[in-house]
Amino acid sequence: MNQITFKQLNIRLLIMYCVCIPLIVILLFLHIYKRDEWIKANQENIVVYEATIVDCFPVGAKGASYSIVMDLPDGDRIMIKNETSISDDAVTVYGITERGTNYYAFSEGELYVAANTARGSIVKFISFLLLLGPMMWYFVSLFIINKKYFVSEEQHDH
Repeated sequence: MNQITFKQLNIRLLIMYCVCIPLIVILLFLHIYKRDEWIKANQENIVVYEATIVDCFPVGAKGASYSIVMDLPDGDRIMIKNETSISDDAVTVYGITERGTNYYAFSEGELYVAANTARGSIVKFISFLLLLGPMMWYFVSLFIINKKYFVSEEQHDH
């Protein structure tokens, strides 16, 4: 019968994190690289506006984010959600039209995220799995699946 000690389990967890953390870093660098490439490729399609703020109000529980209503110089009225309130009268807004949809944001990086929400969601999901996967495996191994095979260090030595 294969018996696993807590020390062996902790070593396996450490090895998994030694693999997963560099994978997360590589994934994030690839995401940043793709964002920069997208910005370079779409530089001529990105329009910069000086928008006039009409209203700014909290949204959600305890005002976790703010909806900012703005008028663009061409007469369009847009709303952008932001984590912080903006008290200025005018702000710089970046806009792009992709696949027939208009996207607006306060920076080119945020514009990339707005226009490519699926890619950003996939990156976040994979990073979440790589970060929590080893710990979930550890707890499943420790408490549910192999609990009867675990022995203490003292029992293993005898």
